[in-house]
Amino acid sequence: MPTPASAVLADIRRRRKIRQAELAERLGIGASYLSQLETGARRMPERFIERMAVELSLSEGERKALEKAARISLRHRTVPTNASPEEYELVDALWEALGRLGSNQINAMRFVILTNTANSTEGSMDP
Repeated sequence: MPTPASAVLADIRRRRKIRQAELAERLGIGASYLSQLETGARRMPERFIERMAVELSLSEGERKALEKAARISLRHRTVPTNASPEEYELVDALWEALGRLGSNQINAMRFVILTNTANSTEGSMDP
């Protein structure tokens, strides 16, 4: 299944009307590797993003979009050592639900997290 990073990469390539084989050659990588990046089968390394930025003269916005997409596309995360037991439980529950969440559920969680993150600069995140 495509990842946010693979979608951004494919979009940048297509907007520039470059074939996969041509881009792979320009970047000094195999066409099959580029295909795996575009389908989300492989993780996008930072050095790849750097090469893309230089080779295609990406705008600052395009580069930032690709960097953010690569960051949020990571499939493996480490829970911070200062996480509470409740946060561990939340991470576990979310992990189990991934792939089955609806848009409304995702938006509700995003709203709560972003609202509490903004409020956390003012004090505790507890209600």
